[in-house]
Amino acid sequence: MIYVPRGLAHGFCTLTENCEILYKMGNYYTLNSEGSIRWDDPDVGINWPVNDPIISEKDLKAKSFREFIDKYGGLK
Repeated sequence: MIYVPRGLAHGFCTLTENCEILYKMGNYYTLNSEGSIRWDDPDVGINWPVNDPIISEKDLKAKSFREFIDKYGGLK
């Protein structure tokens, strides 16, 4: 289990074929409050340990880190 405070960007990578990730949010889901940062954005610089990742449709449409900062004013 991991605690991710409200407003903190987070991402997950599993190295096994059979994995489920469940998480609970501190409020009811609202689409207008949701934001995503591209998992492979070079400005973030994460060296993910996978060669052929499976990325959700939602995450494929995520903004670059700079676009995210411009839209939301940073990580709050």
